[in-house]
Amino acid sequence: MLPLKDEKAPLKFPPTVLFLLFLNFYLFLNGKFGNYGHSLTPENGFVPSQLFENPFAHAPTILISLFIHTGWSHLIGNMLFLWVFGNRLEALIKPVKFLILYLTCGVLSLIGFAFLSEIKDIPIVGASGSISGILGAYLILFPKARIVTLFFWIVYINILKTPAFVYIFFWVTWQFFEFISNFKSISHVAWLGHLIGFAAGTITIFFLTNRKDKQETLKNS
Repeated sequence: MLPLKDEKAPLKFPPTVLFLLFLNFYLFLNGKFGNYGHSLTPENGFVPSQLFENPFAHAPTILISLFIHTGWSHLIGNMLFLWVFGNRLEALIKPVKFLILYLTCGVLSLIGFAFLSEIKDIPIVGASGSISGILGAYLILFPKARIVTLFFWIVYINILKTPAFVYIFFWVTWQFFEFISNFKSISHVAWLGHLIGFAAGTITIFFLTNRKDKQETLKNS
């Protein structure tokens, strides 16, 4: 199930979402084809064991790694979710709070992963923790929103309008299933980080919204 758009996505210019899209694509393209060469590849990602060895020296990699992606599918997948679920969210809580939400969820997902996962020496990169947090916040604010979704199964393809809480439920279930399935093995995807980022989003959003915001969500749900 691939999200295509929020049925009631605002037509306003979402500055933070577009800035994050630009920054992620720019760093990816510059890292792949530009002067940086391999300097923006996973070798400079977040490595939990290095953080524990020297927190002050390696703390910056927590933020840097949020903007590094390993390939086109990794990048485009994250940016698609950012656009679909971030647009309406930013319109409600405003650009600065949206950026705080994005960065907070990404940082917490990596720190939580560092403490809870047995994987300590593999570089972690990507915006998935931040995007997971966006989904968590979206679920709290717009559970009944309808997401235009591309559904495909073997040879069957269809466009569906799926309630957000249904789509996100299946998304969380998939993340949890993959986490359990790969619990005893080394996975190339930090599934636990996704779940931590999602939980962070469901909590952080309460600190970034007020009564007016909640009334607005009820009016537009």
